[in-house]
Amino acid sequence: MIALVASWAWLRIKILTITNNKIKWGLKITLDKVLYKTRIQFSMVFAVVVTLFLVGIITYVSISAQYQIQQEKMIRDKIIRITDALENGMFDQYMDSNEEQRQINFDALASSYSSDLILFDSHGTHIMTTQPRIYEYGLVSRHMNPKALYMLNSQRRSEYIIDEDIGGLNYKTVYAPLRNSKGDIKAYLQLPYFSNEADYKEQIGSLLNIMINIYALIFIAIGLFAVIIARQITSPLSFIQESLSRTMYGKKNEPIKWGRDDEIGALVTEYNKMIGALEDSASRLAQSERESAWREMAKQVAHEIKNPLTPLKLGLQLLEKSWRKRTLNSTKSLSVSANHLLSK
Repeated sequence: MIALVASWAWLRIKILTITNNKIKWGLKITLDKVLYKTRIQFSMVFAVVVTLFLVGIITYVSISAQYQIQQEKMIRDKIIRITDALENGMFDQYMDSNEEQRQINFDALASSYSSDLILFDSHGTHIMTTQPRIYEYGLVSRHMNPKALYMLNSQRRSEYIIDEDIGGLNYKTVYAPLRNSKGDIKAYLQLPYFSNEADYKEQIGSLLNIMINIYALIFIAIGLFAVIIARQITSPLSFIQESLSRTMYGKKNEPIKWGRDDEIGALVTEYNKMIGALEDSASRLAQSERESAWREMAKQVAHEIKNPLTPLKLGLQLLEKSWRKRTLNSTKSLSVSANHLLSK
């Protein structure tokens, strides 16, 4: 395909032209030599490619949005279950026990939900986490996201989802407040979903692979279909072209027979009318040429007859004139004129 496109571009795309020892730069594309069926094929394939491209973009965006919505719903449901468990008496065992036992209990809770958890106090300061190294290495701040703190504390949101990143890793995280029986906020719980980005890329990559394979098959099928359709469309034109090439003036031309009343049928009808008018014109021209030839022949015959009659007419006029005078000299002239007429 690259070789075909390159050869096509080499013949039809000019970047510079040399005229009158001058070099002129400018892009020029010549399409006058492209066949009609090639244009049909290109138009069909181009339309399909553009359509598939747009459908692919829309599908990609739609599935990405749906995936994001599903992920947000999943982590929202998960943090609601965890906060319910903590608010129903489990929170005190993490706060009242010693630090080591508290961490063990917290890790066991996070493991039971297959999640990473981070606990902050009511002021948004880190208390404990299932991933302590990210704080030991200073990868993230020990204070919770200020926007999330504002949304949960001031706006009274039951949970808040936000996009965060650690280094080059992007992930979604959800925050939720932990309240006592009076409804006061005792702490904040953070549920980061670290596998979100990797899982998202894996699913999108799988989707793209499937789409590329399907679109490749569709592209090949549409290409073959475009070739067949272009041939079906241009075959009547080729047939008409062949009939036109056999059309001769002055001879009997066979009309084209077309059984369908469509655009090609209208073209064939006009062609048949044209050859009928052409035959009538040729017949009238032949009749006119025959009449012209007869007129020319009559003129020649009249001319040939007229040449010997002219001196005869002059002799008769002279004889008549001499007869009327009846003199001796006239008698001699009459005798000469008669002899002259006899010699004619």
